Amino acid sequence: VVVHRDTDGKPGKVIGRSALLKAGEHTKVSVTLDETIMDDDRLVVALWQDDGDEFYDAANDTAVHDGTGADIWMVTHVDANAPDPATVQVNF
Repeated sequence: VVVHRDTDGKPGKVIGRSALLKAGEHTKVSVTLDETIMDDDRLVVALWQDDGDEFYDAANDTAVHDGTGADIWMVTHVDANAPDPATVQVNF
């Protein structure tokens, strides 16, 4: 799982990533962010397929696709008034 800054509704600069996940269903995945985010920032959460080196690298890893061939990602925004602002839940 990779978190990007939102660039006009598409994935932009990478600001965080989860640990490598094995294929399958996962819950409560933590993502460490490299930058401070602010209330109402827009972020893109995307799924990437590792190339086998067990490290995220946009040049070599590929986006995970749905059944129609579209990349799997979604735009979300930061809400400082959320019940627990340290936790973000994203369902694909």
